[in-house]
Amino acid sequence: MKRLFIRVEGPGKNAATAVRSLGLAIPQMGKAKFTLDQNMVLEFGNSESFKVTFAGSWDRYKRVKTLTDELSKEASNANVKLVLRAEFDSDLDVGGDQFTMIRDVLESLGIGKIAVEAVPSSPEASDG
Repeated sequence: MKRLFIRVEGPGKNAATAVRSLGLAIPQMGKAKFTLDQNMVLEFGNSESFKVTFAGSWDRYKRVKTLTDELSKEASNANVKLVLRAEFDSDLDVGGDQFTMIRDVLESLGIGKIAVEAVPSSPEASDG
């Protein structure tokens, strides 16, 4: 496969925790181009809220993550949707080392329920 999508979404603090954990997993996933789309609404009580929408590269997201990670720990409620797209230069073999490492990292961080979608490589890509 050439692309892997990982989606975390839902209401509540568990979803916010899963987003923080996925951010810790990305640097451990090996070589790939990572892009993220995030919508996050945090509520703090007393009519305070924080909303952020982000679409971009992992390098830029790391800056946003610093702020959202800390604020999400303080929130009384959260609603989040994060889609991570990993694009690989060469085929990612489901039985291979990098895929196994990605799976193990996600499992070790206890991210919880996520949706994963893989886009297979085209047949022409494996012929040449």
